[in-house]
Amino acid sequence: MARQLSPRRAQRLANALTGIWARKLDRESLLASAIVFSPHQDDETLGCGGTILKKRQLGARVQVVYMTDGAASPPTTPVPDLKLVREREARAACQQLGLEQEHVTFLQLADGHLLDDQERTIERVKKVLGDRPAEQVYIPYRQDRDPNLDHVATNQVVRSVLLQLGRPTAVLEYPIWYWRFWPQARVPVRGRPGTWETQRRSLLPNLRSLADLNVYVELDGVRGSKEAALNQHRSQVEGLRSIQSGAFVEWFFGKRELFYRYSLPGHG
Repeated sequence: MARQLSPRRAQRLANALTGIWARKLDRESLLASAIVFSPHQDDETLGCGGTILKKRQLGARVQVVYMTDGAASPPTTPVPDLKLVREREARAACQQLGLEQEHVTFLQLADGHLLDDQERTIERVKKVLGDRPAEQVYIPYRQDRDPNLDHVATNQVVRSVLLQLGRPTAVLEYPIWYWRFWPQARVPVRGRPGTWETQRRSLLPNLRSLADLNVYVELDGVRGSKEAALNQHRSQVEGLRSIQSGAFVEWFFGKRELFYRYSLPGHG
């Protein structure tokens, strides 16, 4: 089944299935203050751009925290001082999303190495969450296996800190690389950049994991602004649009943004 599904057919299937059980995020939830933890400069727009736009339209306080410096995501055309370029692009994208610059934070941890110094990463995240608590925290989906595993690391670190702090918080996990091969799962091969291997017997677990995505935000009225924000990531957008001949990016400009929502502490 998985081998017969084209990327666009997979999108239609995912949209149909999640449309059955996922619930629309209500106005009260959109008004809640939020911190979006983005592993790299562009994940905030891909996974949460429409949600950020709708929250800002309602006057909600939103912060974006970039975990890494983005230096391990080379553009199709070499760019000198890529760290600085990606920070500048991210600031422009956040401005397009309606965020004030004082609500954009760059932790500047090494791209692709978030867990190499796990203690330092945890301390940096703890400081952010301690200094500027929010009612909602957005993190990558736990099965978001990006090539460098920074998405998985961000999820693990932020959840660990939230449990340590013990402050009741709504967590919303947003999928990005999860969609890359859905409904079959592939994982990056360590030590072999750009190489993926298919996980055996991953079809049924991945279909079941789709049920995690239990809430959504509609993109009506903000899709154009979300696309304008993504286009600010000029060093990356060409490469993103080349994945699956453009089908990968289409996941993020359909009817809705999907999230796995639960509460911490107290979630197993």
